[in-house]
Amino acid sequence: MKHCIIIEDRVERQQKQLTEEQWERLCQLAAVDSELPGYEEGKEYDFSAFDDYDIVAVHRTLLAKTNLINEFMDYAKNKKKNSIIFSGSITQQLVTNGGNTLAVEATVFYQSIVTFLETYDDSQDFPLYRFLYGNEWELPLLLRFRFLKWKEKDGTLQRQEKAELQSLQKAYEGDFEKRITELIQNI
Repeated sequence: MKHCIIIEDRVERQQKQLTEEQWERLCQLAAVDSELPGYEEGKEYDFSAFDDYDIVAVHRTLLAKTNLINEFMDYAKNKKKNSIIFSGSITQQLVTNGGNTLAVEATVFYQSIVTFLETYDDSQDFPLYRFLYGNEWELPLLLRFRFLKWKEKDGTLQRQEKAELQSLQKAYEGDFEKRITELIQNI
């Protein structure tokens, strides 16, 4: 079974971003489609078509055209589904939903997706951080953890940040400051 589904409504965008070899490899590693599976205009969309995938990547324009951005975000949040929204209009990477949703620029997405999927393992923690940062994925995550701990201490932690902090605490019960120092020394 393929771990990832990628939905891009304009195939020519993919062709501009990927070489023929990369395109063939991507199709081996992921289910690639140009429309939402089972979508019918005017009917409520059933996101359960994505339940069997570990990662769902959708071009933002497709979600906007179908008025499904909020519903997709709710689905990803409720199912704790690793999801990627990519678009040329996204100017900075943003990880939300407790680390389960990534918004990323389309060029960054296509430059990284094949390599990421070649090394993807569904038992790995924080796969979207691995997608963004490669082998150095743990350092930004730990720095975010440190920041959330500071906010918790001074009482300014927001509701959505509490869930993210809880997730990170489960992963880093030990001395995370020591781990940050180790990672910085290895750069």
